[in-house]
Amino acid sequence: MLKALLLALLMGLRSLGVNAACYREDWSDSFEREGLSKCQHYIRKLQVNGGVANGRLGLLEGAECCSAPSPWISSKLQTVHADWWDSQGDVACPEGFFLRGLKKTGGSPGYLYNLEEGRCTKPADHPRYYNSCYTEDISLCIRRNGLCGCRESYFIVGLERGECQELQCIIKVKCCSMLDQIEPLTGLDKVKERIMDVTQSNMALLGHILGYGWAGGCREPYVGEGYNRVGDTWEADESSRCNGYKSDYRLNMVYGNWEFELVNRNDRLQVTTQLEPEAIYSGTSTNNDSTPLTVQISKSVTVIRQVTHTVTDTWEDTHNFGVNFRYAAFGARGQLYYDFSYKTSKTTLTNNNTQDVKKLTKTIEKTQEPHTVKKWKLVLYKSRTTLPYTATIRVKFSVDFQGFLRWGGGRNGQGTNYHYQYRGSENRPSFHYQFGDKSVPFYEALKEQSNKNSLPWEWFNIKSKYPDAQALIDDLVNEKHYQFTLNGEFEDIMGLSVDVVWSQVTKRKRELSPLKFSNPIFRENRIAELGPHDLPVHVDKPNVFLDTAKICDFDVPVNISYLV
Repeated sequence: MLKALLLALLMGLRSLGVNAACYREDWSDSFEREGLSKCQHYIRKLQVNGGVANGRLGLLEGAECCSAPSPWISSKLQTVHADWWDSQGDVACPEGFFLRGLKKTGGSPGYLYNLEEGRCTKPADHPRYYNSCYTEDISLCIRRNGLCGCRESYFIVGLERGECQELQCIIKVKCCSMLDQIEPLTGLDKVKERIMDVTQSNMALLGHILGYGWAGGCREPYVGEGYNRVGDTWEADESSRCNGYKSDYRLNMVYGNWEFELVNRNDRLQVTTQLEPEAIYSGTSTNNDSTPLTVQISKSVTVIRQVTHTVTDTWEDTHNFGVNFRYAAFGARGQLYYDFSYKTSKTTLTNNNTQDVKKLTKTIEKTQEPHTVKKWKLVLYKSRTTLPYTATIRVKFSVDFQGFLRWGGGRNGQGTNYHYQYRGSENRPSFHYQFGDKSVPFYEALKEQSNKNSLPWEWFNIKSKYPDAQALIDDLVNEKHYQFTLNGEFEDIMGLSVDVVWSQVTKRKRELSPLKFSNPIFRENRIAELGPHDLPVHVDKPNVFLDTAKICDFDVPVNISYLV
């Protein structure tokens, strides 16, 4: 409840335009004994009582904790514990993570060698690198009472320690800032990374309430923390000091069956403009006679319609995308469709391998004055229709839970599993279970099974045992969490008509031949395309608003698995 009130307060401060929502966390009691001292958010400064000569670690009395800046304030969190147990000198969080707490071993008084771990967190959708970093010298500040640390918009990510073991030997802190905006998705690998990051903690929580043992890393105190991504798998960290029954067999989560589907394409009103007339043929007519002559010119040209698809977002590996972008138009023979992958390309072929061809003919008779030379040109008139769009893409995937099912104190024990067959079993069986497959995505499978109380899981009992279970499931099955947008536009160029345009009359002396034509080779088939003087059309993209993922953050101690 307190966490919810605090989060509501921070969101309110952000809506009022406050640059940073910061508060003080009191560690004066927790740092006098062994355990974790933490912030709910990110540490900007350390609060020290530096006026005491002995410099014990207990004089680190708290921290100034600050919420993440926009757009990260409502992001899910991803947490690991950095092992500093055997480190000398500089210690830091993994790249892209920010300090959120410190774990101290031993009791009072405690010195720097008792700082065993750093609790490191990042917004789940934040990349694993920083916007900018600098080093803050706190060697003088830490010898006085007060706050020592980073300037506004920066957070502590590491400590630089001197050769002694007293508190005053923290001489510098490394300060880094978060990115100003969420990274755009540019390909399959980025999409996988984003979805795996934002679902990792809640996916582990789901595994925990189903009854899997050890749903977290060996160092981490809470379920869902301490996972490393290896390919398409989240593996619980087993790098050091795993304690407990079957503690070397931890829950892993394997993602697979990745596919994309087009949910919706929001088209803006198309804009049609007339292109610059194109001179496609020319000639001269000479009348050497002393009387007017009638000149007849008849020309036909076949114009092939051309459609160009231009992408306005960067997307790599289009051969793995599998989504078709279709442009529909009307032609001489009815409805036409042009299909494109998400890359910039042009075509004259429809989806059934035909072309929209228009034959344009112009016949003209004109009286030419005696003793004159006239130039003429055949001009093609074209139109361009521009249609911008924003496409909403949904990602389909499956998740395979790999681990063993807890005993949990028996069938009605505090930490039992909820498999209909193995509930309360002392055998603690290994059990792999996959939500989703090639035809049904994870979120649809989870929604259907949890709503219908489908075996093998006792869903009604799970929801009765864990009051937050339904909120967790609702968050995981919200399909809008797995959607993103791509922008592009179609450009449709077609021929409209042809005309003969005459130039000024040129007088000349009498020649023997009464009438002569001088013409270049005539090309009858042409593809409609832009000319050198045709300017681009700028059309606003349609607006599409997607729901952002809500914070669904439950601190469940991983050591509930003492009942494994």
